[in-house]
Amino acid sequence: MFFDLRKRNMVTNSANKRGFSLVEVLVSIALISLAVTGPIVVSEYNFKTSVFAKEKVTAGFLATEALEYTRYLITANNLAGNSWLDSLGECLGEDNWCGYDPTNSTVLDKVISCADTTDDCLLYIGNSNGIYTHKTGGAYTKTQFRRKINIIDSGNNAKVTVKVIWDSRGFKDGSFDDQELVLTELFFDWRSQPSN
Repeated sequence: MFFDLRKRNMVTNSANKRGFSLVEVLVSIALISLAVTGPIVVSEYNFKTSVFAKEKVTAGFLATEALEYTRYLITANNLAGNSWLDSLGECLGEDNWCGYDPTNSTVLDKVISCADTTDDCLLYIGNSNGIYTHKTGGAYTKTQFRRKINIIDSGNNAKVTVKVIWDSRGFKDGSFDDQELVLTELFFDWRSQPSN
């Protein structure tokens, strides 16, 4: 007897081909959707985290700029023979918060009281130069950053506190709405130090 194996295999294979059941299709769709949405969710979270990190770095630079400008004003006052905290009166005291506006032309105009502003020392950015300022108008765009400086005078030293407060644009779900970065530095009146 002679059997043709090829025909038998063809008959067996064609009898086993029935297609996919509804459960198999639903499971495969669920697996594919998990495989696609997982990376999307992770990338969205990474994007939000990177936006938040950028905002925090910007806040750090703004706070450092305020401390450096305070150092500049104290040194300029000392070298000019003025009181070492001269021109910083708007910032002196427990509840007195001020801001610095580097775009103003004279040193005395650069220090502003936050109480005198309508927006609590909100910062604007220059459209042409990228400098943060307290000026408003067509050449400046409102930012989410507020920078406030406070100085507590203790005779021959002063504690300078800089707060940068911002509403995070990275997380709109409420988990990171109002952020605050605080830097504090102690400055000394080097003219009052005894010389050896």
